[in-house]
Amino acid sequence: MFKMTFKIFLLFSLIVVLVIIGISSGIINISKIENNNSPEEKLLLSKFENMGNYKLITFNVNYIVKDTINTDTAGIEKNNKKENVLAIINGNIDACINLNMIGKENIREDKDTAFVSLPRPVLCKSEINYSQSKIYNINFNSKIIDKNLINKYFPNTINNLKAEAVRLGILDQAKLNALEILHPVIKEILKKDVLLRFEEDL
Repeated sequence: MFKMTFKIFLLFSLIVVLVIIGISSGIINISKIENNNSPEEKLLLSKFENMGNYKLITFNVNYIVKDTINTDTAGIEKNNKKENVLAIINGNIDACINLNMIGKENIREDKDTAFVSLPRPVLCKSEINYSQSKIYNINFNSKIIDKNLINKYFPNTINNLKAEAVRLGILDQAKLNALEILHPVIKEILKKDVLLRFEEDL
């Protein structure tokens, strides 16, 4: 009986020593264990899931292009000749942040502060405003650009509108908006100071 009790004591002591070594060496992270079981964290992840792919900003942009087209086919003039034209194509570009990409591995907490890494904002929706787009011939006669004309003569318009929005800083502004919107939400749920970073900046 004594030998059995002594063996149990030795086994228990060994386990305690291994745990202490694990904590001191960082193999066992107590804060992470506590974080995984945090009801506040589960509430935050649920909130992110409900927000989903969240729109942060919309840029209204113009893409300006010069080209040579058949003015008769384009409906500008009935002379069936090629002519230099100037097209001003208007569109809306949205930037979003996909909060469904945030998991428990993206949230780290200590006693006073929560550190959250966010996915980078991306362009999520693009559309052409045909009623606000026009094409001009050399005599500055104008015509509203319809969908068929866009597809025929300017097939890369959406990509060009996106590029223009990026050039004008839509993704940088989206980051600022994300910080402004999400910081108070996270702080209210976790009840502590919050430090936000984007994954691409880590």
